[in-house]
Amino acid sequence: MTAIASINAQVLTDFEGVTSPGPNGGYLFRTPNISGSTSSKIEAAPSPLISQVLNTGIPTGNPNVGINAMFVSWNFTNDYGTPLWVRLTTDSASMPFGRPTLTLGASTALSFDIWSDHSLYVTANIRETETAAAFGANGGATGTIEFLGGNPSAATGNRGLAVAANTWTTLTFEFLNPSVTPVFGFTGNGILDPGVDGRGVLESLGLAFDDIPNNRLSDIGIWMDNFSVVAIPEPSSAAILLGGLLALVAARRRKA
Repeated sequence: MTAIASINAQVLTDFEGVTSPGPNGGYLFRTPNISGSTSSKIEAAPSPLISQVLNTGIPTGNPNVGINAMFVSWNFTNDYGTPLWVRLTTDSASMPFGRPTLTLGASTALSFDIWSDHSLYVTANIRETETAAAFGANGGATGTIEFLGGNPSAATGNRGLAVAANTWTTLTFEFLNPSVTPVFGFTGNGILDPGVDGRGVLESLGLAFDDIPNNRLSDIGIWMDNFSVVAIPEPSSAAILLGGLLALVAARRRKA
């Protein structure tokens, strides 16, 4: 998937300000075993439970990567039933971002880069909250949660945006365009409501996997970078005019 051109980006974090290695589970996302929704699916120690900003080992191939990126790793249990998914949460108010506030305007999207050693499906899980917090500041834990992009807690169907293994992918989750980024209810009603403040909280990511032996028997390793809210540009008037002219030419050829 190629990156969507954007304007007026609000950068949440590119991890460049972190002294690496950063604290495990203490910067943007907590360690993968924290969420009560999915912790029973994850092996305890000595399996890796990592959510850490690092400056070594970052996979090559991302033109936007800097010195640092976030690495997340865990191992699923061998015997827990489907669906396989992890809710990677931001829910610690003591962390630098706490539960980071995002602006949810029309024609805007959450964007970030991701690399995984296993193919997976990704959702952005947004808490609907009336918050006076500034962009990136702790927006609290009041309000219901919606899945953007799919339903990672379902065993089948649309489980999120697909990410192929071993390649960097830029994901974009449009906030108020369900025809492009569908919304599924987690604790909410399946409709993302920006409220009167036009804000919400990045509550977590949903990381879902096909239930196959390789996903249960090996460590999962994921890298992420460049979290931003970006504007999705509208088609320019020139592009619209060109499309109309091409359609007119095609119609005349059909008549000839």
